[in-house]
Amino acid sequence: MCRLCFQKNVQILKTLGVDDSKKLTDAKIVELAEQLVTFIPHSLLTMNNDKYNEKQQVGWSQVKMKAVLHNEAIKNVTQKMDTEELDYIVIDQFAESGVYKRYALTELPFSSKTKFETKGESKSIAIAAASIISRYAFVKHMDSLSRSAKMEIPKGASNKVDLTAAKLIERKGIAYLDGISKKHFANRQKAEKLVQKKHK
Repeated sequence: MCRLCFQKNVQILKTLGVDDSKKLTDAKIVELAEQLVTFIPHSLLTMNNDKYNEKQQVGWSQVKMKAVLHNEAIKNVTQKMDTEELDYIVIDQFAESGVYKRYALTELPFSSKTKFETKGESKSIAIAAASIISRYAFVKHMDSLSRSAKMEIPKGASNKVDLTAAKLIERKGIAYLDGISKKHFANRQKAEKLVQKKHK
């Protein structure tokens, strides 16, 4: 976090209504994110489902994937700013610092200035802003998948998701589903069972 940049922008973030993304509707997420990306230095890295499934099959955990992407994003952001003004880097903790460092594959940029914060979105407006941009990317990606599939692809892991996955298997085949989802999630098995039950 850059002290000067943050002090300059923090009031703008508050005025815009930046808050814990879990408290915001997807519509509000989109509205906010499209403003935030115009003035907040950021790096948005994503791993498509094909790559996720490939890494998962060779033993990478979700935590390892997140650590690698987080570390690369931090590197990218620090390259966009004057690091002499860097007070500290805060990571919304999803793993103990030792685990994160072991999984990240590369050294933490400015390790001595890096701290891990649990429930970071509720404590740091910078983390809240980053989470909004991240959620925005997810929402837009899900919208794109729905357009491509010509049907609504619901978010989450509800029964509605299982039913939609089953419809996709019937219409487009299991390979199509695997290309847009995480193969090891329970929804895949549930969807396959729904299809088998229907055709008994």
